[in-house]
Amino acid sequence: MAAGNGNNHNQTAEEQWSSLPNDLLSTVYARFASPRDRLRFAAVCTSWRAVALTCPPRPVLPWLMLDPRGGDKTKRVYSPEDGMVLPRIPLPIEAADGRFVGGYEGGWVVSSDFPLGIVNLFSGTEVVYSSEQRRIIRTRAQESTGSLLVMRKVIFSAAPTSGGCIIAAITDRHGDLELSRAGCPEGRWTTRGFHAEERLTDIAFCNRELYGLMRYRNCLVKFEIGVDEQGAPVLTTVHRLAIQNSPAAYSGGDG
Repeated sequence: MAAGNGNNHNQTAEEQWSSLPNDLLSTVYARFASPRDRLRFAAVCTSWRAVALTCPPRPVLPWLMLDPRGGDKTKRVYSPEDGMVLPRIPLPIEAADGRFVGGYEGGWVVSSDFPLGIVNLFSGTEVVYSSEQRRIIRTRAQESTGSLLVMRKVIFSAAPTSGGCIIAAITDRHGDLELSRAGCPEGRWTTRGFHAEERLTDIAFCNRELYGLMRYRNCLVKFEIGVDEQGAPVLTTVHRLAIQNSPAAYSGGDG
């Protein structure tokens, strides 16, 4: 009888946790910034998992890969939200031995080694690309023999598997800008070249708008993106943006 009463008591306690109001659970879930804590929350029971699926994801600081170079089957990452180095993450076969040059939230990484690969570290899902997208070739008129481009940085306007995601990349040739569309089996890259003194040093998407930093006087620019006759994204206009420098940046000494 004692054992039976204990089981009933445990079952009642579990039911009480499972029957907490959804608005209360949503408030609790919204306070968790760490992905690990959110996974633990969702693993409690079916009702908690349902709440986790309906809550919008909270912006979190990205994990920092401690060694993005190739040659490893596993990677160590630092989680700013957890304040700790997480256990080594095993890499999918598609990402092993590659050098990572980009990523997106949710575990997406870009391997620059030939052929170009974009894979999710957690699920192993690989984004489908055309053979032309995977093999990046210089096609300039003065280069009669094609040679592989080296991607220095790759970014996404949205999740790589979402519709309408645009990929932007800086290459090793004067910081040329390459554009393509994710998940397009017939896709291709379009190129916008720059003079050596205007080479791109960095790029970033903000609200699906593409911005860049040029080498010449650290000029900040905004790129307008259109489509060509085949539906591929192309750079149409470059706007130079004014940067207001803080006077403190030029003050010398302690006064």
